[in-house]
Amino acid sequence: MISEPVKWSDSLSGGYIKNKEMGINIITGSNKHAHTITNKESLYKAVNYMSSIKFSINNLLLDYLINDGSYLLDIDDGDKLQKDITLKIASTYKNIPFYLTIHAD
Repeated sequence: MISEPVKWSDSLSGGYIKNKEMGINIITGSNKHAHTITNKESLYKAVNYMSSIKFSINNLLLDYLINDGSYLLDIDDGDKLQKDITLKIASTYKNIPFYLTIHAD
């Protein structure tokens, strides 16, 4: 996400902007587990703090992997398409700070 995620609270579904409309819960997983939250404010505070951290691509590493260090991506026999997609996404966001939304489990 390129904008800071919506803050979680008792009255607001946080994370992605669309979560407000969808009523997404801060706790992920099956409802069968019957999770109970005893200290909601601490959970909201921790998740909101972690979601507020701005990330960026390490451009030196990305440039190295694309050019001289491409052999490092070939060390394992992983999915080449996935590696190419990951590099494309990293290249797209290399000058754009972004946020990662999180939930509790």
